[in-house]
Amino acid sequence: MANLILPKLKTGTDVRPPEREGIWTNLESRSAFQNVATSLDYQASGETKSVSSVPTMWARPLSIEMALHNKNYPIRREMIAQWQGMLAAVALAEVRRFPLTVQLV
Repeated sequence: MANLILPKLKTGTDVRPPEREGIWTNLESRSAFQNVATSLDYQASGETKSVSSVPTMWARPLSIEMALHNKNYPIRREMIAQWQGMLAAVALAEVRRFPLTVQLV
């Protein structure tokens, strides 16, 4: 069966096709899906404005963590700018009298 609808892989990747098509096997590591995703030679048709996910209170912190550690994260530039803004607000809170508080979750 030809994989005509899948994007090609970037050169130099170590992602291998499965031994048998359509059969799930034990993954070698937890990062198997991440390795496949970052190995695809694919360019989005337009600029990515946001990343959709299940809305939870942890979505934004996880998204920022992924952006900080993954140079190919779709909205990395925007997330890093937000991270820098948050750090600046915390750093200037006392000087500018920002009403920042902390609550244990």
